[in-house]
Amino acid sequence: MRQVCRTLMICACVLSGCFVFQPALASSENLVVQFFLDAELQVETREQLREVKKALHDLRSLPVSTLRAKRYADYELEPDQWPLGALLKQYYLSANFTATDSLRFYQDSKKPAAQILLKKKLAEVEKAIEEAGASGFPVQTALSSSENLVVQFFLDAELQVETREQLREVKKALRDLRSLPVGTLRARRYANYALEPDQWPLGALLKHYYLSANFTDTDSLRFYQDSKKPAAQILLKKKLAEVE
Repeated sequence: MRQVCRTLMICACVLSGCFVFQPALASSENLVVQFFLDAELQVETREQLREVKKALHDLRSLPVSTLRAKRYADYELEPDQWPLGALLKQYYLSANFTATDSLRFYQDSKKPAAQILLKKKLAEVEKAIEEAGASGFPVQTALSSSENLVVQFFLDAELQVETREQLREVKKALRDLRSLPVGTLRARRYANYALEPDQWPLGALLKHYYLSANFTDTDSLRFYQDSKKPAAQILLKKKLAEVE
């Protein structure tokens, strides 16, 4: 009898529509929510902060087709350099390796959970701009330049090479560290001090040719991630110029 009643109740629910269905793309599966949920903002100037504000505003309000064509100033404020997804990767440190320039990311930005979170992030940036105006710069954000592993390693590091060929290998590594994505960097190999090709990972090369007072793990994921942040990019550009 109980089994019959249970069956009748289930049938009644199906007919009356009392089941609660999970909507497609719940917030836990939303790429925008995944990226921003634990992301930390890293900027150094008010102008960079304004560029982040512009991008967040656009992500929240513009249609998908328009978003994919937008370009923003890079960390040196050269206009029309970065797509929106690249800007987010440069200024936010996220634990999630989200494809921020994918069609799905832009589509997910229009979902309710993403819109609520983007409104919150936009408010945080606007508050930071106000505080910067009141107190002056540099902007103090989570993981500032003093905590950036690349900055820590290079700040007082001395270059030690013996041949022009070794110097060229250092130049190649610095250029790669400044421009290549993290996944590619970890797989790269460089010639050793005897110039045997494909021997050293990038971190090992830096340890061999730079004498640094900081015992930084130059082959860690964090080191490669930090190389994409504004403070590291500025310092790497300087180091590359010194080598050239």
